[in-house]
Amino acid sequence: MFDAAKLKLYYDFCLNTMRDEGEVPELQAIMSQVVEQFIKPLELKKKSKILDVGCGVGYFMDEMKTLGYKDLTGVSWTEGDIKACLDKGYKIIKGDINFIKDDDDKYDFIFCRHALEKSVFPMMALIEYNRLLKKGGMLYLEMPAPNNARFYENWDRNYTVVNEIMMQSWVVRAGFDVEWYRNASIPITHNETGKTTQDTYNCVLAKKKATLSVK
Repeated sequence: MFDAAKLKLYYDFCLNTMRDEGEVPELQAIMSQVVEQFIKPLELKKKSKILDVGCGVGYFMDEMKTLGYKDLTGVSWTEGDIKACLDKGYKIIKGDINFIKDDDDKYDFIFCRHALEKSVFPMMALIEYNRLLKKGGMLYLEMPAPNNARFYENWDRNYTVVNEIMMQSWVVRAGFDVEWYRNASIPITHNETGKTTQDTYNCVLAKKKATLSVK
C-alpha cells in the first residue's frame, strides 16, 4: 500500500544530504569547456528561455550571459548557492530538481549537468523536464559514468550513477528523441592527493517529442 508519509520521510532524508556547491574555480573552467564544445554549436536563439537545473553558483548562466542570452533561470535547493545566483541578478526557483514549480511548456532549453545523479527519482525528474519544455525544446543532460577514478557512486549525495544505455533509455521513455550521445573525458585534479586523473562523463542531447500524458 502506498504510504505518502513514509515516502516524504525517506525523501527528506535524502534531500538533507544536499549541500552548497560554492565557488570552485576548477568547475568554472570545466563549464567553459562544456559550453564551448557542446552548447555553442547548438546555436540557440538569443531569446531562448533557458533553465539551469541544479545551477550551483550559476557558472552555466554566467557563460550564457556572456554569449548574450538574457532569459536565464536556475533551480537550486541550497541557500548559499541561491544567494550567490540572486546576487548575480539571476532568476532562481528554490526547490529540488525533481519537482519544479513552474509553468508547462515554458522553456526552450534545459541544461542539467551533474545534477540528475543526485536524484532518487531520475525518471520522474525527466518527466518533469518534459513538462517544462516546449514541444521541440532541447535537453542537455550530463552525468558521471560509473567506475570513474573518483568513485562517484560512493559520494553521499549521489544516488543514480548509471551507464549511457540506461541514461538514454530514461530519456526516450520520458518523451524525448536522442539527438546525440557523447562521451567526454576531462582531466580532474584530486584535492586530497594532488594527482590528476581522467574522469568520464556521459552527455546526451535530446529533443522533446511530445508531452507525456501521465494523468
